[in-house]
Amino acid sequence: MSFQIKSSGEPYDVIIVGSGAGGGMASKILSEAGLTVAVVEAGADWDPAKEEDRTQLRPPWESPRRGAGTKIRPFGDFDAAIGGWDIDGEPYTRKNGTQFDWFRSRMVGGRTNHWGRISLRFGPNDFKRASIDGMGHDGQSVMTTSSRIMTK
Repeated sequence: MSFQIKSSGEPYDVIIVGSGAGGGMASKILSEAGLTVAVVEAGADWDPAKEEDRTQLRPPWESPRRGAGTKIRPFGDFDAAIGGWDIDGEPYTRKNGTQFDWFRSRMVGGRTNHWGRISLRFGPNDFKRASIDGMGHDGQSVMTTSSRIMTK
């Protein structure tokens, strides 16, 4: 796989690395505020509007490999993300004695592709987990902060 770096004479106010949930929202908010924004993304060119790129989330009989995984698609075509835990040329290290596998998507939208490219808002019960099942903390403070942010 070869990549070409495209140069631009245009200056940008902000360069965002990654178009996942965080980068996508940051680019939206900053560009709406009037800043010029460039988003850079890892991975090959991938366009979900192209028929040949739409191999994801299909029944096994429509999958080019009948659902079998590959290095960049460990879960086969049933997972919408392209990436993996072990990416050539990108070392992944862990502290000795720990085990944590962090999936790294290498495509537009980043890890949101695991969720079918949508991210639903939390419902009221999501902020009451401690009261409902006794685990964790209730999220009233999170809800209050989120409400303040969303109303600005």
